Amino acid sequence: MAKKFCCKFINIVMVMSACISLVYADGIIYQAKFQTGMWDKEDWIEVKSPRWDFIGGWVQKEGWIENLMPEDAEPDRLIPGNRSYASMVYKEKVCLRKGVTVSSTMAFEYDQAPQIVIAPELSKSEDGFPEHREHFEVVMFARGINIWHHIIEGGKPSYSLVAYSRFPLEADKPYEMVVTIDRAGYVAGGPAGEGRWITVEVDGHKFGYYEPSLPDAAYIGIIGYASVNRFYDFRIKGQ
Repeated sequence: MAKKFCCKFINIVMVMSACISLVYADGIIYQAKFQTGMWDKEDWIEVKSPRWDFIGGWVQKEGWIENLMPEDAEPDRLIPGNRSYASMVYKEKVCLRKGVTVSSTMAFEYDQAPQIVIAPELSKSEDGFPEHREHFEVVMFARGINIWHHIIEGGKPSYSLVAYSRFPLEADKPYEMVVTIDRAGYVAGGPAGEGRWITVEVDGHKFGYYEPSLPDAAYIGIIGYASVNRFYDFRIKGQ
């Protein structure tokens, strides 16, 4: 049986104004290679989905990490999120005011769905475990990219597809996903004022959209879901 690890469990503050921007001279805020002994689990917060009571986890392989799957999982069949979901975010809230670029090399074993997640705030489940509330999922799957906006509406989780691009991607092939978040007014032709312009690049394909509700800071991380999802590296870079 695969043994999962658990990331740092912290006391989440419901309202936080502080955020981290540039750390190194080259603009790197955080970077890691998910190889054995090459990254620190204490840099991450494991987070559950508000959609299920299930708390997933991550399995360390020699050259990557992957979401923990049930023992009866079949390689050519999708597994529901209440048995396959795992998420973790970098422990510091990242400033988005001047723009950031997030990248991760990832792969899916069958059809879907490794993700980069952008979460303005974290909350807690009833038993005190860190839990997503409003967040954005940039999802890679066999037919391209979906971007989902998750909210809590009437006390219940709700989500909608806010952007997408269609192109073929192969199973078991690592791809680098690059997500750039810019203040809307900084992008040529973009709307002025609040909100962010989100651009996604994968395998030579590039698209973007204007997201009016994304604030000045957010937690950023990864999600594994529905099949075995492999993550090889992760980087956050300021602009």
